Amino acid sequence: MNTIENYIHTKQINLNTPIMIETCNFMMNHIRKTWSEKEMTYIGQSTMTTGLYAYYNLLLYPCGQLYELYKEITILFKEVAEIDKVDLVKNPYYMQCWLNFYTKGEFIAWHEHWQFVGKATPPYHGFYCVTGEGSKTTYKLGHAKEWIDIPTINNQIVISKSTSDMHRTWPWEGDEPRITIAFDIISRSQLLNGGPYGSLPRIDDNHWIPVV
Repeated sequence: MNTIENYIHTKQINLNTPIMIETCNFMMNHIRKTWSEKEMTYIGQSTMTTGLYAYYNLLLYPCGQLYELYKEITILFKEVAEIDKVDLVKNPYYMQCWLNFYTKGEFIAWHEHWQFVGKATPPYHGFYCVTGEGSKTTYKLGHAKEWIDIPTINNQIVISKSTSDMHRTWPWEGDEPRITIAFDIISRSQLLNGGPYGSLPRIDDNHWIPVV
């Protein structure tokens, strides 16, 4: 694991990229067919799978590589939680995951995922890059004077707290799609309270899954 500014953590893993690309293509079509009539939240020039993120959890679909990704995210998150002195026994966490499928010219503008809730149970966010090398995600950290660029590296997980940062991607220039899998990880107490914005689905909606 590599750590940047004591805030952003990255880890290289070794999933089967061709199978993951095939899975993401299948899921993109499934999401389009299933939720195309739902209201989408677009930030920048983003894709449908991002705009519909609130309606599905990618990790709930039966795919071996997605399960392997869940395990890898869980391993990294536990390492980060130990650094941040988060008690995962006292404060269990849950994860939601969605697909970012960007074609040429698409991007997501500056945004944040969660407001800072408390030192004992900070929210986290991150992404896994399936394919998209040559691009970057730019962070503005509250305690840093300059923007931080995180290069997109295939088969890399990036995770950070959602306490003091804004971040964005830039218009994709490739001919093949830029595919990433993004996730939020929040505490049970936040989830039961509907999150900082009071609008999250309940645990029994099977939208969020435990990080174990």
